[in-house]
Amino acid sequence: MKKRLINKVKYHTRNFIIESISIPFTIVAMVRFKISFLRHHNDPDSGVGLVVDDLNSGGLENIVMNLYKGYRKEGVASYVIIVNRNVSRYIDGLEDDPRQFQILYANRARLLNYCRIHKIYTLHYHFSTFAMRTVHFLGIKTLYTIHNTYVWFTPRMWRHLKRSLKGCDFLIAVSDFAREFFIKKTGIKKVSTISNGINIKQVQNNLKSASANQNRKLYGLKPTDHVIAMVSSFSEQKYHLSLIGAMEKLFEEKKCDPKNTKILMCGPILDKKIYRKITKTIKNSPYSKNFIIGKPINPTEIGAFLKNVPDLVVAPSLYEGGVPPLLIIEALICNVPVIMTDLDISNGPFANYIQTVPVACSDLSSLNIKSIRKIVYSKKSPNLKELSEKINEVVHNPKQYAPNTPASLLALLDTDTMVKEYLKLIK
Repeated sequence: MKKRLINKVKYHTRNFIIESISIPFTIVAMVRFKISFLRHHNDPDSGVGLVVDDLNSGGLENIVMNLYKGYRKEGVASYVIIVNRNVSRYIDGLEDDPRQFQILYANRARLLNYCRIHKIYTLHYHFSTFAMRTVHFLGIKTLYTIHNTYVWFTPRMWRHLKRSLKGCDFLIAVSDFAREFFIKKTGIKKVSTISNGINIKQVQNNLKSASANQNRKLYGLKPTDHVIAMVSSFSEQKYHLSLIGAMEKLFEEKKCDPKNTKILMCGPILDKKIYRKITKTIKNSPYSKNFIIGKPINPTEIGAFLKNVPDLVVAPSLYEGGVPPLLIIEALICNVPVIMTDLDISNGPFANYIQTVPVACSDLSSLNIKSIRKIVYSKKSPNLKELSEKINEVVHNPKQYAPNTPASLLALLDTDTMVKEYLKLIK
């Protein structure tokens, strides 16, 4: 306890010293930016900066890159601004001009100087709120995309977010589900909805070019195996342990044959603690040989993976922001059967194409860190019965449950549709 307190004091002291030293540089950067802004803010070639804390290989980061490419396709100069320094090698698009990417190392002056040099007069924030009130004060148009329900936020974190968003020009949720949750938590009602988008043509092209890189042999799987895949980051919200519990139940009840049923989990490790719990649970399971943990899949190869490897994709998330998530959209494009928790799916246009089970918590607004961990650190999920029954139903009849989603419906989730909706706000 004493050591933790000392480390906390050191952390805040260091931050205070850094902030104090940087204040003069920030003031100078503010003045220089404002002079440039007054001269050029009406220029038609002004750019858009996409602000993100880190550029890991999660759904939020993929949306940022889709927007970055989409804006440029529409003739709008776009840039990716990374507040911290974490960048995943799996991000597709980093091979572009490095001048279009900027790592700030949490430096306000660096942000303002970068915006001034590249004539960035619109900042599109994704989860991050870094220097948002400062840039708004200077005249930069700000957009904030609500990517999740943020059920893990403490009351203090909600208050901080609400303060940061004061004066923000546009608030956009990635689903009506996330929008309603945000309104309930903050009382801010001026929130619109723009669904996440994926480049459907690129996914289809990647299916051809990457098909040789993704096959069952790569994961030690046989052509006759029943393969259930969960492709997501190892984090609390994805609730991997519920799938482990459901499969153990099916094996014990002899509804699935352990000899030819495999569960494959692939994704980046975003939470080391939950990852250790997952691997320990698998190691101690009597069916440990049926579970395979794979490496993160290159985003350009996910479509080929879905097409060639699993019979069924399962997403038992406790909560999500984008509904359906990007991985599920790719599964629909690849015509792979999908089971996910009913995070407003049954009320939307994809109700007939995605198999759903109840969410492990009936009232997400009641969740906090403690109650989340009480659920996700146990393989005895509240929806264990429904999840195991649905898996058993689908995995033995994958062709019958192939979604066959109409192209007209998938088009609603195309990157072009998403980008055009955002451009209406930006212009």
